[in-house]
Amino acid sequence: MNMGRVLFIASTFGEGEAPAPARPFVSLMERQCPDLSTLEYALLALGDRGYPHFCAFGRDLDVWLRSCGAKALVSRIEMDGNRPEAALAQWQDLLPSMALSGGSHQKAPSEA
Repeated sequence: MNMGRVLFIASTFGEGEAPAPARPFVSLMERQCPDLSTLEYALLALGDRGYPHFCAFGRDLDVWLRSCGAKALVSRIEMDGNRPEAALAQWQDLLPSMALSGGSHQKAPSEA
């Protein structure tokens, strides 16, 4: 089965931890590594360089995805919340190519 493409946006909380809604996913990451060899992804990690564990959850997610066989389409993009301009521009440049290249387009309900 082809898993397709996924865009991940991973924010951090406190000292690089995953935010509360993502903690069940972190628990899954700690327990198993499913076969993700047909998954392609891009990852935007959000953080604050003022903290020692800048973008730690995003970095951990990237390592886990790769260890499970997923293929990164581009290197992880890390955005500092205090100076987001360069990373945001890089992410915005990536989005059109993700939508237009490869895979099938599924119509949104309003397009049907």
